[in-house]
Amino acid sequence: MNTRDYMNYIVDTSVDSIELAEEIGEVFDKLCWITMDNGSEIQRVRETWLKSQDYARIKISLNMNSIYPFLNRVEMEDVLQRIMNLYPDLSELCNKLIEERKKLNEPLDN
Repeated sequence: MNTRDYMNYIVDTSVDSIELAEEIGEVFDKLCWITMDNGSEIQRVRETWLKSQDYARIKISLNMNSIYPFLNRVEMEDVLQRIMNLYPDLSELCNKLIEERKKLNEPLDN
């Protein structure tokens, strides 16, 4: 079984993956720090989920906080905008990621 399979297994066998999205996201965050690849495969799965239309997997991915999704901020914002259009109730989580990442990219002297 590979990382993607394990992640899908956790989501698919959860009591309520939508209600537990924050907790499942925390589990995946912690796994990023203990896997031999420093979570790179988890991040690839997360990005695939964010590009999907699977509400539970998107919500879980938005609740992961250890690393920003996508290396490119513009790509992240494009994907998150699509999510906000598709699922307006996830806009708060999307906007939080966008704003936090913008702050990260700002010069320190501003």
